[in-house]
Amino acid sequence: MRQKKPRNPIDEHVGTRLRARRKALKMNQAALARELGLTFQMVQRYEHGLCRMSAATLYKVAVLLDAPVAYFFEGLRQSPEGEIAPARVEALSLELARTRDGRTVAAMFPRIGDRDVRSAIAGLVRAMATPGVTEQV
Repeated sequence: MRQKKPRNPIDEHVGTRLRARRKALKMNQAALARELGLTFQMVQRYEHGLCRMSAATLYKVAVLLDAPVAYFFEGLRQSPEGEIAPARVEALSLELARTRDGRTVAAMFPRIGDRDVRSAIAGLVRAMATPGVTEQV
C-alpha cells in the first residue's frame, strides 16, 4: 500500500493564502484555472497544499489575483530550530479558513456586538472541542 507523503506546511500556507485571496475577489477555482491554463482540480490541489506551485505559476497567480508574491508567504515564521511554519495565530486562522463552517463562523463572530455573548460562545466552543484541553490564543 502506498504511503501518504506528509504535506509541507509552507505549501499548505501558500495554498490557504491563495484560496483566501481568490475568495476575497469572488473568483471560483474554474475561473482561476482557466486564466492559468490549468484544470480546476489542479487549483484545488494547490489550495490544499497537495501540490507545490512553481515560481512561474506563483507569479502568474499573484498577477491574476492582484497581490504581491510576498502576500502568499506572509505569516510564516522560522522557529529557533530552523523550521519554517505559520506563526501560531496565523496557523489557527488558516485552520479555521479551511472549512466552509469555519469561514462562516469567522465572518459572523465579529458581528456579535455583546461581549458577554461572544465570551459565552467561545466558552461553549472550547468545552465542545477536545475534552480536557483549554487552549488560549
